[in-house]
Amino acid sequence: MALFKQKILAGFSGVIIGGILSNYFLEKRTLIQRKNIEQMTSNDKSISIIQDLLATEFERDLFNAGITYISNTKDPLRFNSFSFSIRELFRHILTRLSPNEKVVACSWFKPVTETKQPSRGQKITYAIQGGLSHKFIEDELSFIYKDDIKEILTNIDLLSKFTHVNEKTFNIKNDKCDEYVENILDSLILIIELITSINYEIKEILHDYIEGNIISIFSDNVFEDLDILSSQTYAESSSTSSHNS
Repeated sequence: MALFKQKILAGFSGVIIGGILSNYFLEKRTLIQRKNIEQMTSNDKSISIIQDLLATEFERDLFNAGITYISNTKDPLRFNSFSFSIRELFRHILTRLSPNEKVVACSWFKPVTETKQPSRGQKITYAIQGGLSHKFIEDELSFIYKDDIKEILTNIDLLSKFTHVNEKTFNIKNDKCDEYVENILDSLILIIELITSINYEIKEILHDYIEGNIISIFSDNVFEDLDILSSQTYAESSSTSSHNS
């Protein structure tokens, strides 16, 4: 009997000690993770944010290649190569969001380039509002985002600013390089997040607009028709479900 109690106590002790050690290592790992986050530079954080924003394996590979360029401090062209890869990355992102054939099919599309292909501004417009016309966006949805478009285009220009090799961008010092890289990464984040957030806002407003019109039509017509068909029919309300695209 005494031996049995010893085994039970030993079992409980093992569980308790195991739990204590497990909690200890979990807390230690959490502290290490927090310390690592705190030690991350501004550029490290921006890199992490961008990696989460990218949607395809090619986009991630291209971005990582750009980061590899900038990490090679012995290459005098590292910043120019990095800048070029980031500019090309955004071009591929915009192509994914706004395929030429879909932009050209929009009622609002009018050729403004010699090639008759969509301009960068038109592709950004499609990424934000799709095929909805400008008049519908402004008059029916009461939504205006011209200032946001200007901000997006300004930051896109910044992505292209450093791709050309000159005395100011060739073999620049590390501190200046870090500053320029931070500006470029921040601009890319701002562009992607602005396009995404405005597009989401338009979808939310559009959903409310459609729902309001459906309810209005339902109230004006269906209730009257139901009264004609049956004096015993009663419809309390109507609603639409969320639309995600």
